[in-house]
Amino acid sequence: MSDNTAIVPSASNEQGQPNHHWVSSSELLALKQKLREAQETLEAIQSGDVDAVVVSSEEGSHIYTLNGAEEPYRIFVEQMQEGAVTVSEEGLVLYCNRKFSEFLGLPLEKVISSPLADHFEESVWKSIRHGLSQAGTTAVKVETSLPGSGRPLPVLITASTLMTVGEEITCLVVTDLSDQKRNETLTLARDVAEAANHSKDSFLAVLSHELRTPLTPALMAASLLERDPALTDQSRELAVMIRRNVEVETRLIDDLLDLTRITQGKIQLRKEIIDVHKIIRDAAAVCQAELDDHGQHLSLELVAARSQIVGDPVRIQQVLWNLIRNASKFSGRAKQVFITSENTADGTLRVAVRDEGVGIPEDILPRLFSPFEQGSEEITRRFGGLGLGLVISKSIVELHDGRIEAFSEGQDRGSRFELSFQPLPAKGEKRSPEGSPNKGTILLVEDNSDSRLTMTILLNSLGYAVEGAKDLRTALSSSEDRNFDLVISDIGLPDGTGYEFMREFRTRSKIPSIAVSGYGQNEDIEKALEAGFNYHLVKPVDSRSLEATVLKALLSGS
Repeated sequence: MSDNTAIVPSASNEQGQPNHHWVSSSELLALKQKLREAQETLEAIQSGDVDAVVVSSEEGSHIYTLNGAEEPYRIFVEQMQEGAVTVSEEGLVLYCNRKFSEFLGLPLEKVISSPLADHFEESVWKSIRHGLSQAGTTAVKVETSLPGSGRPLPVLITASTLMTVGEEITCLVVTDLSDQKRNETLTLARDVAEAANHSKDSFLAVLSHELRTPLTPALMAASLLERDPALTDQSRELAVMIRRNVEVETRLIDDLLDLTRITQGKIQLRKEIIDVHKIIRDAAAVCQAELDDHGQHLSLELVAARSQIVGDPVRIQQVLWNLIRNASKFSGRAKQVFITSENTADGTLRVAVRDEGVGIPEDILPRLFSPFEQGSEEITRRFGGLGLGLVISKSIVELHDGRIEAFSEGQDRGSRFELSFQPLPAKGEKRSPEGSPNKGTILLVEDNSDSRLTMTILLNSLGYAVEGAKDLRTALSSSEDRNFDLVISDIGLPDGTGYEFMREFRTRSKIPSIAVSGYGQNEDIEKALEAGFNYHLVKPVDSRSLEATVLKALLSGS
């Protein structure tokens, strides 16, 4: 017998004796290997290391899932926020998760085994079946709505097929589209609102043009009359009054027609150094005829020693004009309107407009500066108006870093409106070394030689020392070698930008600075402020705006 053979017993013969076959050692090793693999597979199954077994036969390979292997997937399907459904070829619901039954507003047991047509329109199911027959293995998506509980629920159905033993199963994933549809509705509403807003803006632009056009000849005529040497002093004074009021009206029309722009602080102010006492007298002159018609007396007691501020004279006059008119409007005949000014203990300039009118109920005071708020319906019917004047006034005052407040002791007890501003030093007032200087040294960064020259002459005439720089390199060098009280810089420079200069400058100095730019949109101003500038002027810069902004910047840096 060879060393490479062995006797292996096989099945017994008819006499019950075992048959013996000669088996080679290689065959024996192969049998041992298969036995070892079978043993390892059995141990893996027993320990739970495998979820399924593939068995190959002449008919092909078959996958047998072990008990418990599908449990994680079942938990996942049960917990997900989409509905999951399996449907037989006959259209019966074989399985659904709890989310799908919640979509339908039905108990789980009433959904399983029910016809899918009970929950979908028949056309939807036909559409899904037709789509799957055309798409092959590709999923089909259909938007529809479920009856839900209360109102239809918009859903997206994603359908695919799964072959099981002898049957084709349809698998559906149902996604709730409520949030998406709600967002689409909001987006549509926003688009409609924006379109309406655009139409409103276009209408107001046309209306503004139509209102302003007749003012042009009135303004020209008043200006010509003012220059007529044959006019008496009284007539010339009347012509000046006409011109002044037409100019005010011209600047206010567009803004009064667009409340949104005002309340969002989008008014472009033309600031200069102004005397609030003069503005009060001008506003009083504008309103005098109306006061006379009502038989009312206007009393002025302006005692503030420091009455100058940096502001837009037309806008401040607009605020005072509105307050005086309100005081007259809500007071009876032969009543008095009082305007006073004072400097408080901390130096604040306070202006008060007081009347003897109907007063303001306590519950109205907190919302008095809200749009279209006039108080009771009786007040609205009696006095008319839109209730926008105080909203506009509040926005203007706050744009001047000021404050407006309303006070009243109640019905028929009159009212008082107070304006508070930070005033400039009085003429001739000496400031302590710790205070803000009236004079200072300014670094002027401007590449245009003509602009640099004229601005230097103007600043010198105001008492400031000026050192000029024509480019970024020179500006950086000068700012390192000398100490300045203020920096004024153009944005466009030949070797860089004013933004670059200010970002570098801010690493070593916090002195106030003013950006000068030909761009004046909100984003341009924000960009300058983000770079480190404190103020922003739009070219062409007029002398009054420059003087006022320089003084304000120096005072703020004290």
